[in-house]
Amino acid sequence: LIRMIQNATDELAELKDQIPAAGTASAGSSQPLKDYLTTVAAGSGVSAASLGLENEKSGAVRDGSKETLAQVTLKKINLRQLVRFLFQMENGSRPVKLRNLTIETHSDQSGYLDATLQVSTFTLKAT
Repeated sequence: LIRMIQNATDELAELKDQIPAAGTASAGSSQPLKDYLTTVAAGSGVSAASLGLENEKSGAVRDGSKETLAQVTLKKINLRQLVRFLFQMENGSRPVKLRNLTIETHSDQSGYLDATLQVSTFTLKAT
């Protein structure tokens, strides 16, 4: 168990080194959410065919920002790919937050799973 925890800690440290700080890369906030998530998926080893984006709709509008809600599906991925995807999505150049996560395993002993994520992203309101 200690070895597993240490390996996970080492992998998170490695991921933090690979991801640029959110304040330094602002290009992600102007691109469409689907394109941003495709870039994140590619960086985490998830194929574009496994990624789906549905039910994209407007959320709360605040003084300086506008929220967009969406459902993201990841099909036939392994746990490592899911963890990398979630980490890169929340720590990337665009403010995307995970609101809900549902995981379904495949019953065929393949080790693959399907994940459904409810996410929200924020953009600056045009004035």
